[in-house]
Amino acid sequence: WSFSQASAHTRLVELPDLRSRMVANAKRELQELELKTFGLSEERNAETVFEQYPLAGTSVYVGTSVFLTCKKSQPDSP
Repeated sequence: WSFSQASAHTRLVELPDLRSRMVANAKRELQELELKTFGLSEERNAETVFEQYPLAGTSVYVGTSVFLTCKKSQPDSP
């Protein structure tokens, strides 16, 4: 696999912190920023973003792929 990066003539966007967000919401937010999602699920039917690369706060070019590691949500403790 590889990350894709747009040409240097496009605009930069800052990556939000996607950790602990639902996968669908994280993907939607990346789409709105015109970024691509590249993900790896540690478990089947993963629901929550556990890690991301590049890290939150990093400035990347529009069109860059963001790698998401996802896992199942943990049930709330009583």
